[in-house]
Amino acid sequence: MLRLRRCLLFSMIVMAAAWIVEIRPAAPPAVEAAAECTETASPANAQSRIDAAAEGAVICLDAGVYRGPLRIESKRGVTVRGAGARQTIIAGGRVDALLVFRSRDVTFEDFTLFLGNPANAYVSGSANVLFNRIDAGGGGIGIHYDNGSTGRISDSFVYAMSGDGVLTRNAADVTVERSWIFVNGGVGVSTVGSGATTAVIRNIISDNGGPGVFVGVTPCAL
Repeated sequence: MLRLRRCLLFSMIVMAAAWIVEIRPAAPPAVEAAAECTETASPANAQSRIDAAAEGAVICLDAGVYRGPLRIESKRGVTVRGAGARQTIIAGGRVDALLVFRSRDVTFEDFTLFLGNPANAYVSGSANVLFNRIDAGGGGIGIHYDNGSTGRISDSFVYAMSGDGVLTRNAADVTVERSWIFVNGGVGVSTVGSGATTAVIRNIISDNGGPGVFVGVTPCAL
């Protein structure tokens, strides 16, 4: 309990410094028609379809279980869409479920990330990486943005992680909106490291092992 109080006090202090969490209302999002699939993929060929994807591709994953990690590297303007949460499942097990490196304008939507370790999704050195209507449950960290990455998590569920639900580190800039972040073993939404920023907008963050929201130079020691 004493360590938890120290974490809460420290997070309040650093909010006035360079590591910032913004909690603010937002206007309802505009509803846009989803782009049509340009190609489909199955568990047998998903990685090869992603590797070959050109800008503007919308890859629609069939229902089924996909073994992680699916890897997106040096891609631009690609959407990966599932058949729906708990219908399309990307499972990590002893590895990450989803890895994103050096990519831009990439969207993931309508699937489940399950039991990824150390993370269900890890994003590094990438810009405007979006997670829409994602169900991320079980594993180490839910969704981890690192190394200057930017992006947004919207209308998603992140729960039952052994660590933090959402982790933003090392100058990453992320918005978490209209999402449920709950029963994670660590912090609900954690912002760590110099220059990292997280905007937290209209979420339900509850029943996590650590603070609902934490901001600091180093991770909160529970």
